[in-house]
Amino acid sequence: MRSILLLSVWLISIAFTGCATWQIPPDGELLFSYRVTEGAFTGVPKHDIGTYFYWDKSSGAITGYRARAGKRTVIVRGGSVDSQLLLRKISEIGFEPFDYDQEARNIETLNREKLRTVTRVITVDGASFEIKFVFNGNVFSMTRPNPRHDIDFYALYSPKMAKLKALIDAFAQETGNGIFNTMN
Repeated sequence: MRSILLLSVWLISIAFTGCATWQIPPDGELLFSYRVTEGAFTGVPKHDIGTYFYWDKSSGAITGYRARAGKRTVIVRGGSVDSQLLLRKISEIGFEPFDYDQEARNIETLNREKLRTVTRVITVDGASFEIKFVFNGNVFSMTRPNPRHDIDFYALYSPKMAKLKALIDAFAQETGNGIFNTMN
């Protein structure tokens, strides 16, 4: 009887403190993430908000997760064939890590006159995102306020930015782009 009472108290305490620590860690290693680092009006999020893809090399499967309000939901569970198609698409893009800020400055400097007359989409709500990609021993990570619009714009002027856009688009296609659009 006492053990049932202790078990009940323990389960009730878990229910009140949250089960985020109980979640089973994802299989494999991080392949790609697109996550909120700071909300426009709320500051640093209390819980993880973002989209993550993990690659289990032993099974060949890539699994996509969406994290929101301290909970992780599977949004893509690729079989080995689907996963291999995504990996082939990533390889064909040929993305190589680069210094995003330096490339943006180069684009702005080299195209200064041309860019004065180009209409740009600018989002000024202040939300910041981190984009991280880990593949074939290379790691790319950047954190910027609302990066999607800038990346889409710069992709017109830079092969490096075009490959970054293609990479993000490849993962967005896997999730049904709506998830990425609601985050940016």
